[in-house]
Amino acid sequence: MILDAIVGRSLRDRWRSLVAWQVGLLALVTVQMAVYPTVRDTSTDWEGAVESFPEALREILRLEDYTSPTGYLSTELLSFVVPFIFMTLGATWGARVTAEEEEGGTADITWTLPITRREYLASRWTTGIVVLVMTALVFTSALWIGNLLLDMKISIGHFGNVALMLFLTGLTSFALAGTVGTSTGRRSVGLGVAMV
Repeated sequence: MILDAIVGRSLRDRWRSLVAWQVGLLALVTVQMAVYPTVRDTSTDWEGAVESFPEALREILRLEDYTSPTGYLSTELLSFVVPFIFMTLGATWGARVTAEEEEGGTADITWTLPITRREYLASRWTTGIVVLVMTALVFTSALWIGNLLLDMKISIGHFGNVALMLFLTGLTSFALAGTVGTSTGRRSVGLGVAMV
């Protein structure tokens, strides 16, 4: 019961931040999906332009398959921008696991709750996992809707893989920031180490 209360309180305290992250991702997907028909309709021009790039640069930027639906989404969203967003989201929530209470001077009050420290940490980790799952689902749902509206014909299995990849990317960052932040008692150190 108390564990549910801690998870609920953490989500309530930061719901504006969580909504902002998700709205930002939705805006990013909307913009990229709106641009795709132009890329698709001018595919011969793109292919000609891509041929003029050196081969190494084409491989680095993943431009060989840029005009296909999966190539476009992979290059524009999934090669750097969105994984970086999930790393940052995971690190910001992870750095708060216990360091937030320690820096705010409320750790003594928190530790007087009738739960063990292990249970408290489990509830804070559960909150981070819930946030990452919700955000991955929002992002991949937006991609799926764009896929249907633009008739991209990408299978749902690809979107499941995307959701899992983004969740694991965020979880890795969350775990690192949470571990360092809890060990040092400082959010900035946890966040800095995870982002580096």
